[in-house]
Amino acid sequence: SMAHKLERVHAKSKHHPCNVLLSGPQGAGKTSMAMQFAAKYNRPCYIAACVTMQEAGQWFGTQGVSPERGTFYLESQFVKAVETPDCVVVLDDMNRVENLKVLNPLFPLLDDRRWCHLEDLRRTIRIASGVIFIGTANEGYQFQGTDPIDLALNDRFSKVAVQYPPGAQINEILIRKTGVSAQTAGILGNFASS
Repeated sequence: SMAHKLERVHAKSKHHPCNVLLSGPQGAGKTSMAMQFAAKYNRPCYIAACVTMQEAGQWFGTQGVSPERGTFYLESQFVKAVETPDCVVVLDDMNRVENLKVLNPLFPLLDDRRWCHLEDLRRTIRIASGVIFIGTANEGYQFQGTDPIDLALNDRFSKVAVQYPPGAQINEILIRKTGVSAQTAGILGNFASS
């Protein structure tokens, strides 16, 4: 089951770096699953929206200028997240970046090195112990605006296929999250399934 797979990821992360790629159809709950995983194990969670990345350097920060400070480099929340022990870092919609090269800075962070040196920060970024990277992706020809994930990047992840939950579970989710009646949840669940 999906819960059992995620329990294994949690246990493994205590001793070895973990990168998991959740792939499946839109709305199947990939991002929500990553957030729930973090909440279940009381881990900090950071969601990096890959679709907003326009340049490779954005992962780490941006340069700014002010009269008081002159030119400065503002470190990103992503850097803070990867340096936070036990953080779940969600790389959301990994295959929806405008330019695939925007993902290149992630390579050394996701392999066994788990570090990279940043000249702009004048220091080395080291992935903290217990950090888990969870990527999400809609894969398939039917998803416009997506590209296959680079093979070298793809190889850095364990893959988990996520499907829509069964009808009864969809109804339960609808009732719990929206407060609709069981009858309305059944109608909406049947509509979604069809």
